[in-house]
Amino acid sequence: MKNRQICLCNGVTEKEILQLVKKGAKNMDEVRKFTLATTGCGKCKFEVEALLKFHSDNKQSDLQYNIEF
Repeated sequence: MKNRQICLCNGVTEKEILQLVKKGAKNMDEVRKFTLATTGCGKCKFEVEALLKFHSDNKQSDLQYNIEF
């Protein structure tokens, strides 16, 4: 798991966001609530959204795989 800085304004790392996704965060509001990411200048919004989409899609794929077998 990478630990690069995603939100410079609030010091939020990729690792923190991925941990939230693993705990069930499904959208930007949930990430924002627990990390304050995107609440400063907003430049990280697209990267946070991309991380959410990518990891939520992968999580869903894992769930489908486990159900099929």
